Amino acid sequence: MIIESQHNPIFKELMRLKTKKGRKETGCFLVEGEHLVLEAIQEGLCVQTVGITNFSDFSGPQVLLSSTLMKKLADTESFTHVLAVCRMIRPKAIGSRVLLLDGIQDPGNLGTLIRSAKAFGFDTVIAEDTVDLYNSKVIRATQGALFGLNYQEGSLKEFHKTHPEYLLIGTAVDQGTPLWSLVVPSGPLALLLGNEGQGVRQELLNLATLNVTIEMEPRMESINVGVAGGILMYHLSRKENRL
Repeated sequence: MIIESQHNPIFKELMRLKTKKGRKETGCFLVEGEHLVLEAIQEGLCVQTVGITNFSDFSGPQVLLSSTLMKKLADTESFTHVLAVCRMIRPKAIGSRVLLLDGIQDPGNLGTLIRSAKAFGFDTVIAEDTVDLYNSKVIRATQGALFGLNYQEGSLKEFHKTHPEYLLIGTAVDQGTPLWSLVVPSGPLALLLGNEGQGVRQELLNLATLNVTIEMEPRMESINVGVAGGILMYHLSRKENRL
């Protein structure tokens, strides 16, 4: 049966997932587009699919909506043929390469950082006062990299307190160790990145084992945190940079 009324209780429940409150209460979130839906299915996070026709790559529950309701549910401007209701990612054991995020607010930046983390072997992301991971713009920006990644929300000071074995690398606009000269000791490490406007809180920088600076042309004061994070994670992932 195809649902055509916006007053249908099933459709109302789906619309709730477009809000942070609804996602928190249900423990579920929406992804849209065939690529992301397939990624969610592969990771075993897909609860049900939603579309104008049945999705052949999923054998579980499926909800059919009219084209009009699909447009209301979707966030992208181009017409979306399939969405998925997914379970939120459950925290796992913290890995040996950790990305710590202090107050990232831009969905595009968070998505970019998650993609870079997945690409360069940072298997755990811990965020504090950061934009909602399940914001639709964040999900699209990750391009599926959030699936299979260990993402947690919590106090960064608490992480440092309970995991003293991690080399904590902070980031500073200047007066830090030049990135090109950094040789990374073997063992677990955590990279700390901060808010787009304010950077990393000083109280957290004070906890860092060392702070690094990406040297740039004199006329450039700073670069986007998403770009900076990618450069730093790439450098730290290179075997020739490790002791």
